[in-house]
Amino acid sequence: MRPCRFSINFNGDVNTLFQQALREERKYNAQIIGDANNGFFEVSVLEGNYKGNYSANNNLITIELSSKPIYIPCTMIEALIKKHLPA
Repeated sequence: MRPCRFSINFNGDVNTLFQQALREERKYNAQIIGDANNGFFEVSVLEGNYKGNYSANNNLITIELSSKPIYIPCTMIEALIKKHLPA
């Protein structure tokens, strides 16, 4: 798999964003290991498994996927995540 890495700007507090991610974690039976600043995640949605790392700093979140379905482009994943972040 080619690297799938992107960064997204967001407004708001990173700790609030992390708490929202933890609520989504339970909702989608995902796994997040880490804190508001960086960590690892794994989730099965959109008929596929996704694994990766995240880091957040100064209203910028960076996501790097180490595993994703080959038929789902990075741009689609980025757009879906962006929709859920405070603009």
